[in-house]
Parts: sequence; C-alpha cells; structure tokens
Amino acid sequence: MQQMLPQLEPPSKPDKMKELGWPIIIVIATLLGTILGSIIAAIILGTTHIIDFSWLMIILGCGMFAITVFFVLYSIKTRQRFQEQYNKERASTQVEYQKFIQRWESYFNNERFRWDDWAVDFSRQSDKEHRESTEELKRQCMEAISDAEQRLDGSVKNTQSIFTSSVESYKIAVDHYQKQLINVMRQIDALEKRLEEKATSDKEE
Repeated sequence: MQQMLPQLEPPSKPDKMKELGWPIIIVIATLLGTILGSIIAAIILGTTHIIDFSWLMIILGCGMFAITVFFVLYSIKTRQRFQEQYNKERASTQVEYQKFIQRWESYFNNERFRWDDWAVDFSRQSDKEHRESTEELKRQCMEAISDAEQRLDGSVKNTQSIFTSSVESYKIAVDHYQKQLINVMRQIDALEKRLEEKATSDKEE
C-alpha cells in the first residue's frame, strides 16, 4: 500500500498592507492638510501682519515637531506591532516545523517498521523454503541409499547363490572323481591279481 509523503503547509500570514494601509493614508492626508494649512495660514497671516514672522516660524516649528513626534511614536508602535507579528509568525513557523519533523519521523518510523516486517517475513519464507528443499533432498538421498542397498543385497544374494551352486557342483565333481578313482584302483588291483595268478600258473606249467 503506497503511503503519501507528508507536506509542510506554509503558515498563514496576515496582509500587513491591508491592515496598515488606511491608517497610513489617513496620517499622510493629515500631514499634507496640516502643511498646506500652515502654509496658507502663513501666507494669510504674513500678509495681514496679525502675528510676527518669528511667531509664525515658532508655530510652524512646533507643528513640525508635533508631526515628527507623531511619526516617531507611530514608527515605534508600528515596529512593536511588526515585532509582535514577527514573533507570532516565528512561533507559528516553529510549531509548523516541529509538526513537519514529527510527521517525517512518523513516516520514516512506519517505513522502517514496514521494511523490518518485510525482512522478517522474507527470512521466515527463505528458512521455510530452505528447510523444505533440505527435507526433499534428504528424502531423495534416503530413497537412493535404500535402492542401492536393495540392489546390493540382491547382488550379494545372487553371488552367494552362484558361489553356493559352484561349491556344491565342485563337491559333487570331487565325490564323483573319488568314486571313479576308487573304481579304477579296484580294477587295477583286480588286474594285478589276475596277472599274478597268470604268472603263477605259467611258472607251474
């Protein structure tokens, strides 16, 4: 069964420009309005000579200082918001990374367990096949040995039968030869007696 590889999903990031766009536009519009208003007021006040030019510069300086302070505070606040957002995103990324590592570790552990199970099953199957082939070879060897023993027993029995028949035939031949020899000896003895008797009778005549 094919397993799907784990995929790391990027953490969701809020749209900073969408969140900060309107405040920036409002601040820029306010600054432009303040600057234009100050210029117009300076022109009007300068022409009517209601206040002195030095006071006008002081007012403009205070306005610029207020704008600068506002920008500094806004920058600090924006930096803090960005830092907080960065910390949140970093923490979220670390969490996602840990989940990603855990998913991959789980995947590799499952694969390792699957390969271990396959190796054990393969080893068992190999041992079973080896055992069966060994038993079959042993059975064939025992059958061959039994067949050879039977043929050897048959050959030995045939040889013993032939040897026994030969011994009996030799014994019969020897007995027959002895009988013939005894008959011949008897005939020789009888012939000798006849010759002696004939010789004796010839001498007496």
